[in-house]
Amino acid sequence: LLDPVKMKNRLNEVSMPNWFKCIDESLRKSNLERKDIDFLDILHIKRSGHEYMMDELGLLPKQTIYLEEYGHIGQIDQILSLHLALQKGLVKDGSVVCMLAAGIGYVWAANIIKWGT
Repeated sequence: LLDPVKMKNRLNEVSMPNWFKCIDESLRKSNLERKDIDFLDILHIKRSGHEYMMDELGLLPKQTIYLEEYGHIGQIDQILSLHLALQKGLVKDGSVVCMLAAGIGYVWAANIIKWGT
């Protein structure tokens, strides 16, 4: 990485719009809307970004888990978040879960899962 500050600033500019684009497209393909999301299963990002995303999606704090006790542990953030949500009863049969990810190389992704049977 030649210029980490430049990369961080660029990621901050483009990440939120790209995540929302991924979320909205995943919802569209699932014939759902933002209001249908029951749980946001997101990789660990700074708290202000996490809260901004929740506000924009119209979600309550009980509809996500902020991984402050763990921090960003890599590509398994969402698996840990989902595991904790299941333990706490935040995700149940029929819950619509939006899993949100990002990767090196300016890559963003979202998928929609209807949990359970």
